[in-house]
Amino acid sequence: MVRILFVVFVLVVIGVLVFLDRFLYRQLCERFRQFQHSWIGRLFRWCIYGMPVLFLAALIIRRWVSSSSPVMFGVTLLLAFWYLPKLPVALGWWLVSIVRRWWKPSALSFSAQRRSVLQGTLAIAAGYPYIVAAVGAARTTYNVQVQRRTLHFADLPAAFAPLRIVQISDLHVGSFPDPLDFFQPVFERIAALQPDLVVVTGDWVNFDPRELEPLLPLFRQLRVPLGVYGCLGNHDHYMSSEDHQQLKEIIREAGVHLLVNEADVLERSGERLAIVGTDNTGTGQYFGDLPKAMKEVPENTFALLLAHTPSYWDKAVRGKAPIALMLAGHTHGGQLALPLGVVTLNPAHLVFRYVQGLYADSGGQMLYVNAGLGTTFFPLRTGVPPEITLLELRSPV
Repeated sequence: MVRILFVVFVLVVIGVLVFLDRFLYRQLCERFRQFQHSWIGRLFRWCIYGMPVLFLAALIIRRWVSSSSPVMFGVTLLLAFWYLPKLPVALGWWLVSIVRRWWKPSALSFSAQRRSVLQGTLAIAAGYPYIVAAVGAARTTYNVQVQRRTLHFADLPAAFAPLRIVQISDLHVGSFPDPLDFFQPVFERIAALQPDLVVVTGDWVNFDPRELEPLLPLFRQLRVPLGVYGCLGNHDHYMSSEDHQQLKEIIREAGVHLLVNEADVLERSGERLAIVGTDNTGTGQYFGDLPKAMKEVPENTFALLLAHTPSYWDKAVRGKAPIALMLAGHTHGGQLALPLGVVTLNPAHLVFRYVQGLYADSGGQMLYVNAGLGTTFFPLRTGVPPEITLLELRSPV
């Protein structure tokens, strides 16, 4: 069923992209008389249908070619630069076409000078998304930011307070041509933050468990008093059952306490702290089983939950389970956002209720959504840099 939905999703996406390209082509032909017969126009016509074929080919061969290979990286980057910057341009022209239907051109009396200024302004606006994409590929994708938050919990065990937690998420190691080039500095920064606990909230790889192997030495070198814990994400299931089992073994070989619908209860000076981890529930997957994991947690124990998809907070946690803080990822903070001065246009808010950052319930339960480190679909970020989160849990003053 999941595969059928994925195929339908891909076909719908391709249909939308072809429609937008054809719309843009017609707009360009109307505004520039020579465009249709120029070499750029001929290339554009070829790309309208050639790029979807390339997109399908990339989806098919990803089972045999690593997503971190130079070929796949180049293909996905090419697709990103062909499609993504044009989306806001197409939307803008579509809105203009709607306005023209309501107000006839004759009603808009512009002088030749004003018309020239307006066309120049529109040309600059159309080029802005391409500049953002270029900056994103060159800088934002690798510009890791540390987000620091101090959270107060009345029932935090005194023996564990203050508790410094570093959260990373959505590594997608296979999205990087040279994983060590990106992750070595990340792990150095994690160590410099001197956390008591490190957690990884899913999506370790894209599709192949072997993607994670270069990071094994980095995980093994971490020295963390309470250890390194992790849970699984949706991408960690996009593989055969044999590969899925291998991925879990590799994660545990790295010295990570991988929690799959289970919990680990830590004790210090007679007080307890529970770290609970569920398998993924979301994006057509229903592997999470929080009641099963909570069976291992004694009553009145302060509990942290690692669950990949933020929507699981509403489904199983908020007002339903004795979880003080849930840590999630999955959204990548939107990954692709368009900065517009003091405002950032982030389409992820149309898809996800919880996109990035801290959310609190009136009952005191909290959810933190990490923007992730890696990328999916397209190997770049715009407006949403990769994130390391440092959460310091304290008792109220």
